[in-house]
Amino acid sequence: MKLKYILFIIILIAASRSSFATSFTWVGTTTDWANSNNWYPSGIPDSADNVTISSGTNGPLLDGNRKITNLTLSSKTINLNGYSLTVYGTATMTSGTVTNGTFYARGNLASFNGTLMDCPVDAICGYIRLSGSTFNETADFTDLGAATGTGSGGCTFNDDVTITHTGTLTYFTLANTTGDTFNGNVTFTNSSNREIHIASSGATLFNGNVIPNSTSSGGISFASGGGSATLASGKTISIGSSGFSADFLTLKNFTQNGSTAQTLTLTGTAVVNMIAATFNGNITVTAPGILLKNNTFNGTATLTRNGSSGNHQSDGGNTFNTLTLDNAGSAGRVRWATTLPDTYNADATFSSTGGQDVQIAYSGDNTFAGNITINSNKVVFNTNTGKVTFTGTNNQTLNGSYNYPFKKLAINKTSGTVTANTTLSVDDSLIFIQGKLITTSANLLTMKHGSIAYGASNSSFVSGPVKKIGNSAFVFNVGSGNTYRPLTITAPSNSTDAFTAEYYSAGQTLGSTKDTTITFVSDCGYWKLDRNVGSSNITPKFAFDSLHCDYLTVKPVHIALWNGTKWTDKGEAVTESTNKTTISAMTSYGYFVFAYNLKAGEAPQMPYELSSSSGCSGSDMLFDNDVFWISFKPDSAIVKLTLFNTDVNKWYAPIKSMDVISEYQLNQIPDTFEVWSFPCDSLLRNTSIKYAELDTSQVYILRIEKYVEGDCDGIKDSTNYYLNACVTNCKMSITPVLWGSDDIISLQTALSVAGDGDFVYPSAPNLEILIPIGQTPLIVAPGVILTGDYDLWSVGISLPSPVINLPTSPTGTRIRAEDNRAIYNAGLPPSGYLFELHKSATIQNLRIQGSMPGFQDYNFDRNLCGGIHTIPNSATTGTHEIRNCEIYNLSYAGVFVDQNCDEVNITDCQIHHIKGEGGGDAIGKGYGVWSKGKDVDNSKYNRRSCKYN
Repeated sequence: MKLKYILFIIILIAASRSSFATSFTWVGTTTDWANSNNWYPSGIPDSADNVTISSGTNGPLLDGNRKITNLTLSSKTINLNGYSLTVYGTATMTSGTVTNGTFYARGNLASFNGTLMDCPVDAICGYIRLSGSTFNETADFTDLGAATGTGSGGCTFNDDVTITHTGTLTYFTLANTTGDTFNGNVTFTNSSNREIHIASSGATLFNGNVIPNSTSSGGISFASGGGSATLASGKTISIGSSGFSADFLTLKNFTQNGSTAQTLTLTGTAVVNMIAATFNGNITVTAPGILLKNNTFNGTATLTRNGSSGNHQSDGGNTFNTLTLDNAGSAGRVRWATTLPDTYNADATFSSTGGQDVQIAYSGDNTFAGNITINSNKVVFNTNTGKVTFTGTNNQTLNGSYNYPFKKLAINKTSGTVTANTTLSVDDSLIFIQGKLITTSANLLTMKHGSIAYGASNSSFVSGPVKKIGNSAFVFNVGSGNTYRPLTITAPSNSTDAFTAEYYSAGQTLGSTKDTTITFVSDCGYWKLDRNVGSSNITPKFAFDSLHCDYLTVKPVHIALWNGTKWTDKGEAVTESTNKTTISAMTSYGYFVFAYNLKAGEAPQMPYELSSSSGCSGSDMLFDNDVFWISFKPDSAIVKLTLFNTDVNKWYAPIKSMDVISEYQLNQIPDTFEVWSFPCDSLLRNTSIKYAELDTSQVYILRIEKYVEGDCDGIKDSTNYYLNACVTNCKMSITPVLWGSDDIISLQTALSVAGDGDFVYPSAPNLEILIPIGQTPLIVAPGVILTGDYDLWSVGISLPSPVINLPTSPTGTRIRAEDNRAIYNAGLPPSGYLFELHKSATIQNLRIQGSMPGFQDYNFDRNLCGGIHTIPNSATTGTHEIRNCEIYNLSYAGVFVDQNCDEVNITDCQIHHIKGEGGGDAIGKGYGVWSKGKDVDNSKYNRRSCKYN
């Protein structure tokens, strides 16, 4: 009975206190809170009273810690004077200022609306509203979930803020209308079963660090109402000490400024849900679930999903710049691009360390500009209708030790290639737009049953083998180099049958033995076709086009198959549009090539498509007419003609001349671009004529005329003469050989390694080379161009183009002999010359200085020296070229032209001081140019624009 009485008394007192609560309005005659005259009605508010402060002459100044029930504040300033004010009921502040102390809210509602809180705020209320207020010092807000707290936003927080949401079935919403600004760090903690909504509308700025926590099923959402959130440069968003173990952390329209690395680590069943977010720095996310839509990751994104349940399917539309994704969960798949394609601008790595599915490129056209690496057979690209398109401008690779299964695969690269470093397969379609896919027998592309390939061209195909499974006709989009040569097969019998095809653009090296019904096997290129599974016999079709290097119109084309020891004739090919097809189905497979049964007067393949460093081999053709015509189209501006004498048992035609003529046009006289003439003994040796500069868009005629009986000794019209020749399209006409320093050793080394068509040039201008005693002459071999940088006549440096940009000098590189005198004895020996210049070789743009003048010619002094000695070569055609040189300080001859030289051109040279004063009273003589036994007017010997003194 006594306990009941005590409880009754307490309740009565509480009821009495509530019944006698007073509502006070501030009058403010003075600032003293404790002055009853400052309140209406007169009195001093206590913890049971309601207070309204909206007018008065002065604002209140606290005299100590005060407690009230309800507070309504507008317009005025409450000076806490270092004390605290605690509101136990409802705090409704529509304007005004609270300063200089601590403000506590411990009631049902705290509404901060347009208020300046210039003091620490500690609010634990049923619900809280934050609208248009400024908080200059720390602020702690905890809502108890009595009702949904919805603030309109527009607040500025100038110090650290803590916002905690508890309770059930209620939300806490910030910035419902206007964005907030957080200038300090902010911590969000949710232990409710409903969300905290941050940055709901407008633009919210986070100029400090953001720290989210969630320990219940409510989660935290940024900008879910259409607003935006921006994280300042140098700041981070990271999970707090309470952790994030439940529900969603949604980052929508969230933008990170700057490149500071971000790390988000969630646990339990929590999920990171990013929508239209932008991270400019590296970001690492580890969470039980990860969902992505329309995000941009400008740094490296490292994403690890480690959940134990649930499938996580992301919409897509994301842009990645370097990505690593790992499904490390013990259960549940990861699926990307379920509705929108993703874009990968750099390398991407996909793993499944948890052994669960990773499904990439589920729908849409997903583009990859970098390398792809997969580390599990659970990583796939073929679970729906999505396409993977390679778009990078650099070379790209497929890496890892597992097969890449694609639904649709496209190659669309303006430059570079895609190289498979493991196997790959296509279920639906392989699409070629630009760029090449490179495979090998170990890293094989397999086209599955029902798949197709299309769009290939000379700029886009598979360079390497392709395997096709199925029972439908198929085009293998294969090629090599810059040549697309597809191979088509008719339909096999069974859906499990498999064939593999590959094209090689080089000439075959398997062997030269062949059936008697074919005399020439193409060395333009060849195919390999293998039957891997099944017993179907299909008919292969081998492609050609107008650019094909074979001379396909000479004779019906045969198709030959290598049987391991020789090329077997599979009969004349049937022309089907742009394909050459075997006349019947094949029963055996392997290497296939075009072949011909050439007869007299029929050309093989012209032109060859080779580089200058490669050899070329022709085919023997019976030259049974006086003139032989060949049509060819060059694929580079410079061509090289080579004649061969390959069979000692045959007579090869003594070629009189070869003319390169433009293709005949109706009512038009053809142009002659190049005329090459040969001596009668041309049939005895191999002959090279090089550097005819042609237009690659034109077709040309090569007119070959041979000597006939009576023109030369030993030629009989009754003899069967043959022609063996090739035209090489030189990808680079000549090879630079750097003459690396100013010592004689580097020059001698460069000259020793230079070959036909190469040129030797100095590494720097104005070099000075001294040839020591006993090391003359320097030998310039056939076809070699020795050049310097001397350009006294301002005529430039003449080199086949394009070669090298060699600057010229008015002083120029000088080569001089320390002493190259030799005893003249019915002729000057080789050591008496600085240079031996062989036929078809060139010396140009050099200053050549002898051992100094002062020696008489052979009439008075037998100790003489010479400059350049032209050497005839019976095995070489072409001219000796000496141009734009200064030749001086010699006593025998500046240039000595051997009597057996066919043609010597001396152009734009200055030749002087080729004499000496000698001994006694005699004046020594020398010769600027001595053409021994030659008529100076002979067309074989030309001197143009030279100066002598």
